[in-house]
Amino acid sequence: MPAGSLKDKNSLQLKIINDSIVVDLLKLDVEGVEFEILGGDGFANVADKIDLIVGERHGFSQRPESQLKDSLAANGFDYLTVENDAALFIAKKKNG
Repeated sequence: MPAGSLKDKNSLQLKIINDSIVVDLLKLDVEGVEFEILGGDGFANVADKIDLIVGERHGFSQRPESQLKDSLAANGFDYLTVENDAALFIAKKKNG
């Protein structure tokens, strides 16, 4: 399973503990630092081990939604939004 540790307020390190593990579902609710996690090298290094991400995007982070969407697409995910008051998103690994 992914494990994270904050090195400082602007970076997060993600790593897969066991290379044979595949994460079926990653639930992400990180209060405005979605892009800092999903836009970094740590995520890029483990993205191929993750099948589905469900998260809440917080507008108060002052980042455009397109940054999150583009980062997920660059790492092989389709980005979908869920219409509700919480700004939920789903990122599903692209087929093929």
